[in-house]
Amino acid sequence: MQALKKMTTSKRITIKLHFGGIFIWEPETVYTGNNVAIFKNCETRKLSRDMLCKMYARYGDALDVNLYFEIPICGWDVGAVEIKGDKDVELILAMHEGVDVVNIYAELHDEIPSQVVSARGKSLFKVP
Repeated sequence: MQALKKMTTSKRITIKLHFGGIFIWEPETVYTGNNVAIFKNCETRKLSRDMLCKMYARYGDALDVNLYFEIPICGWDVGAVEIKGDKDVELILAMHEGVDVVNIYAELHDEIPSQVVSARGKSLFKVP
C-alpha cells in the first residue's frame, strides 16, 4: 500500500456510487439500481474500502453491503469485481490510472425485488 500511496499522492478522482439496486447475473450482468451519489475530489491516497462504506452509509446500512466495481473497457462482459478490502481498492486505482471517474456499485443483501424489468420492458428476474 505504501508504494501506491507514493504514486498517487496528489491524484484526485470522482467516485460515482450507484446504490439502491442489485445485480442480475444471468443471462447477462445487469445492475438494476438507478440512484447515484457523486463524491468529487476524493484523494486516492486516502481511498479505502472503509471510506467507500462511509460514503455509502449516508444512503443505507454499510454493515450489510457488498461493493463492486466494473473493469474498465471490459465492462460487465467480464463481470463485477467485489471490493472485499484495501487490496481491491489498490486494484481499482491501478486499473483506473489516468481515469478521473470511478464507478462503484452497492448491493445490499436484503434488496431482492420481486421482479426486475429492463428499460425495454423485458422481464429480467421474477420471484416465482
